[in-house]
Amino acid sequence: MREFLTAVLLFTLCCPSSAAVDGLDIPADFCPGGTGQCSSLVQVQDNHTGFGDNQPGTGDFVAGSELAARGVDVGARVEIHRLLAGVANDGCATLMVTSDVEEAVKALDTLPPPPGRGARDILAVPGGNILLIDESYNANPASMRASLATPGTVSRAKFPRRIVVLGDMLELGPSAAELHRGLIEAVVAAGVDQLFACGAHMKGLYDAASAVIKGGYAETADGLKGPLTEALKAGDAVMIKGSNGMKLGPLAAHLRTILTAEAT
Repeated sequence: MREFLTAVLLFTLCCPSSAAVDGLDIPADFCPGGTGQCSSLVQVQDNHTGFGDNQPGTGDFVAGSELAARGVDVGARVEIHRLLAGVANDGCATLMVTSDVEEAVKALDTLPPPPGRGARDILAVPGGNILLIDESYNANPASMRASLATPGTVSRAKFPRRIVVLGDMLELGPSAAELHRGLIEAVVAAGVDQLFACGAHMKGLYDAASAVIKGGYAETADGLKGPLTEALKAGDAVMIKGSNGMKLGPLAAHLRTILTAEAT
């Protein structure tokens, strides 16, 4: 972690007397104690900004660890999860660590991707559905290649046409133009049917693409709203990817709004 981060052990949940911590609602008797009934809660603070009032929800994050996951009884486990959910609802980032693989898999299965980081939406449109894959939050050459492979995992039986919308990868330095053009192989390998692009550097990739797949280019994401909306139809899988500064997130939000409105 960054050098100005420090972890402070708030308490170890192994006996009733350890369950009194200001700012957290911990039942005094929920930890029955005994061997294996041990769990920890750690608050990590950013020394660069300070704790403020030292309460959850001030930009810090809390990490919970079930040190002996199979030894923590059901009641204690429920309370541990309730505490972490509570601080998360207060705006505090949380991290849960467990040695119980089944529990971890179940938790991950219910965890939706954050906005712009792979979230998928099925948009009902006249004649069927459109799959929107929103990767608009960030981009670099490695993540761009990984995201370009994503439409290839979508069944063409359900979504026959693969469309990608790419914005500039920012802050790449002198090699930016070459790194953008170098994505053409990944575009071809992904079996892209239509390519839309925005940004000065992504124009190099767009120019290098086959005329057959060119859907439209604009200097900004806003300039793609009209052409992209007009091109989309039922059966399309569309993936949007670019650096956050390219403002592709609002483009994804526009599609959610306009396409679902047209279907009603």
